[in-house]
Amino acid sequence: MTVTKLIYKLCYKLKDRKGNSSILGALIVLPVLISLSMNPILMFLDAQKYSTLEEIAKNYVIRMETEGGLTVEAYTNLLSDLAQAGFNISKTTITYTSYPADIGSEIKLQITTEMKMARISLLGGSLKTNVYKVTVGPYTSVSKKAVSYH
Repeated sequence: MTVTKLIYKLCYKLKDRKGNSSILGALIVLPVLISLSMNPILMFLDAQKYSTLEEIAKNYVIRMETEGGLTVEAYTNLLSDLAQAGFNISKTTITYTSYPADIGSEIKLQITTEMKMARISLLGGSLKTNVYKVTVGPYTSVSKKAVSYH
């Protein structure tokens, strides 16, 4: 049996007694409705993940202010926090002001990493995943710690 005959047979079975193809129409529209309703949810989840990245960066800028730059321990903790949030550390670049930065010195933090974003395509209804480079920062502030160079 050919595909065309199967389609005609399916259409015949799905017609109601009056000859309407309302069920068939619903089956055609259903994937479009699913993709239109799922994509905003996927976009929201991507925005949440980006927001988490921003929150981590801002917390570490505050820490850098009080410690006089990004210490080795803080850098290790930053990498750990990024990994726990689901970011690939091997694809992450961190630009920062290292410790010691004396009081009044400008400190900066910028994080660039890869984020996977999934969308459902309208044609075909398949889940498509793209990888994008995202950057937060550079966040700048002023060091509030007097550093001794002993």
